[in-house]
Amino acid sequence: MLQEDDVLILESRDSVHKMLALEASMKCGDGEETAASNGGVNSLWRQKVALWCYQVVDHLEEERSTVYVAMSILDRFCSALHRRAEMDEHAYEVASMTALFLAVRIAGSGNLEMSELLPMSRKGISSHDIMLTGTSIIETLDLSKRILTPFDFIASLVDHLPLSLKANASRLRDSACYLAEMAVCDTVLSSCKASEVAFVALVNSIEEMVSKSEANVFGSFVAKATDIVPSSSETALISRRLRGIYQKQRQDSRPPSAQQAQPVVAHAQSPLVRVVSVDDLQEYSKQHSGMKRCQSEYSLDEDYQMKRSRYHD
Repeated sequence: MLQEDDVLILESRDSVHKMLALEASMKCGDGEETAASNGGVNSLWRQKVALWCYQVVDHLEEERSTVYVAMSILDRFCSALHRRAEMDEHAYEVASMTALFLAVRIAGSGNLEMSELLPMSRKGISSHDIMLTGTSIIETLDLSKRILTPFDFIASLVDHLPLSLKANASRLRDSACYLAEMAVCDTVLSSCKASEVAFVALVNSIEEMVSKSEANVFGSFVAKATDIVPSSSETALISRRLRGIYQKQRQDSRPPSAQQAQPVVAHAQSPLVRVVSVDDLQEYSKQHSGMKRCQSEYSLDEDYQMKRSRYHD
């Protein structure tokens, strides 16, 4: 007779395997390079943009997992563009804003309008700029598939925790999501699979909040239910990197966002992806091309001093 944990393993295997298959198809299905080679963009620039995205989605009351989608789009586009030509400072800011616009359109509420996004730049970016860059992104990348995030995997794994960890499920989920949010800002971790970041974030959380022995139990549980290898070199790298970022964050005492204590979790059963087309962008441009631009507290130029940063490493 099957033990209850064995039943949970079987249930988890079915749901997580579907997600892992989709993740694998995103990595190699369309010939796009991974985020690891994001066009030579300075890592500090990328980190500042990710933090800016968190501020914007909080301001717009969007799901915070949308930032992962935005950075995935931005990284992949920069990588593809770098093969053809270098991207200057202005183009990078336009690409950042456009990636966030598309991410909200794809994985968020779908209600973001250009009139809300344009005031968040002080460089006079227009709806025409976003439309042109958005068209280029859509023609370069395959956005028809759902972009899975670490938060999707965390939600699924937490739903199928071993019985010994069920009582701590909510706390472990929040802790793992916080670590995953920090990972989004890190250039090195941007090249790692969302599933592995999610797994390591949960393992690290279990070690800190419960015990190392329970973390080992969870690792064995996941190994039986998925293709994730708990002791692989990739998971070891992610674990070290996450611990280092977390320790530095505690020392600096500067949270990555205003909502650090209660990160928003994107559930694995979120709606199907909304396909974005060039027509969508053109329609937005027609509606809001005359919108007056103004300065904003979320200005990339002011907050992150991008003019004084070196673009290339």
